Amino acid sequence: MPFESLLTEYDPLKAGSIDGTDTIPHDRGIVRALKSTYLPPKHTGSTNRTLFVGRLNPQTTTRGLTEHFTHLSGGQVTDARVVVEPILLESRRYGFVTFSTIGEADRAYESLNGSTLDGAKILVDRECATSMEGWVPRREGGGFGGDRRSGQLRFGCRARPFKPPITLQHKTSQRPESSYRDNTERSRRYDNHERVNDNRHVLSGRDKREQRPDIEGKRWKRDLFDDTQRKEEIRERWRDEKGDQERDRSRENKRERSRGERREGSKDKKRDRSRDEKPREERRDRSREEGREISRGETKERSKVERRDKSSDERRDKSSDERRDKSSDERRDKSRERSHRKKGESKKKSHRRERLESTRDEKQTEAENDSFQVLDEVS
Repeated sequence: MPFESLLTEYDPLKAGSIDGTDTIPHDRGIVRALKSTYLPPKHTGSTNRTLFVGRLNPQTTTRGLTEHFTHLSGGQVTDARVVVEPILLESRRYGFVTFSTIGEADRAYESLNGSTLDGAKILVDRECATSMEGWVPRREGGGFGGDRRSGQLRFGCRARPFKPPITLQHKTSQRPESSYRDNTERSRRYDNHERVNDNRHVLSGRDKREQRPDIEGKRWKRDLFDDTQRKEEIRERWRDEKGDQERDRSRENKRERSRGERREGSKDKKRDRSRDEKPREERRDRSREEGREISRGETKERSKVERRDKSSDERRDKSSDERRDKSSDERRDKSRERSHRKKGESKKKSHRRERLESTRDEKQTEAENDSFQVLDEVS
């Protein structure tokens, strides 16, 4: 049977073993994973198109992850996200990338593992939550990878594959035939010597127990080892059950304590509310009175300002009207003076014209009279 370094179906017992051959859980996380009833999230579409990307730089964003996989793989990335802490909003240093086809996802799985993104060498693996049957997340004792300091290492993934099991050869099979014969002869001599000693001395019960045959001692030791191993298994199960019971009990105690604290807090709040109702009403009434006074003062100030503005507007209108009337009167007077002046000038001109006409007529009459006189003289 060829050795398989990766798991195709998730088994917590195998994932907790370095070579995938364990049959007994060696830490409590595996026990929790075996008891887990985890249900994977619902997934629309093919699960083989999604890849897990780990060991990211804390500064890497979803946009950088998308550009990296699109540029280097040559495929079309339909979805990508970097998982972030919900409270601190810091990167958890892993994410998921989904391609449009399974072939593109396979090419990215083969080529981009170990590539550098933002100065960090990333890990590219299959997404296991929906594609691997029997998957249990790390928070329930399963998962893959892990740190040596956590004491919860999990094998069978790309980052931490299984190591081939070590096969030990017995030393007796390597011994030559002559050494085997020498050992058998030496054991026979030892048995004969023991028989002689048994015949010579009468041994007590304690000595007889100490000098039991070798076969019985080996059988007794084997039975004792089996009993101790069984007891250890029972003790481990009891510890696990007791630890689970203590954990459940501590959770219940915490819940009851929190409920009691809530009840006490609600009682205190009600008591404080009942105590503070009267002063609160007094403060409310006082604040209302102060607000009314302030509003009254504001209305008074507003009315004063309005009256002041009104009076200033009236004065301004009055002065403007006066200036307007004055200017109109001045224009009227000027126009009248101008008209009077024109009338006087026209009268003077008419008088001059009349004078000129009268002098002209007089001169004509004088000339006619002179001419008549001359004619009379001549005649």
